Amino acid sequence: MRYHPARARYGRAVIAENEHFITVAPYASRFPFEMWLLPKAHGSAYENNQSSIYASLARMLKDALMRLDAALDKPAFNFMIHTSPIGERSTIIIIGISRSFRN
Repeated sequence: MRYHPARARYGRAVIAENEHFITVAPYASRFPFEMWLLPKAHGSAYENNQSSIYASLARMLKDALMRLDAALDKPAFNFMIHTSPIGERSTIIIIGISRSFRN
């Protein structure tokens, strides 16, 4: 994989990476087992991506969920998408996954 600023910032917290995304464990996570899927190319809206980006995201999401499943034996989880409001420009889109502690 080529160098990416997220790798330098998160270092050992990098869980997985592919051509378009990097999965990290945030340093000060709000929840146990929290993971972030970060795009390598910044954008403000998912709907403006090419189909290859969606396929890459699907592979990373599957990998993250399989890791969570293997570590915690099929847990309930929360899935959050953080993106900019409609009509505004943003520099990053984050997908967060964390274990849910609800019964």
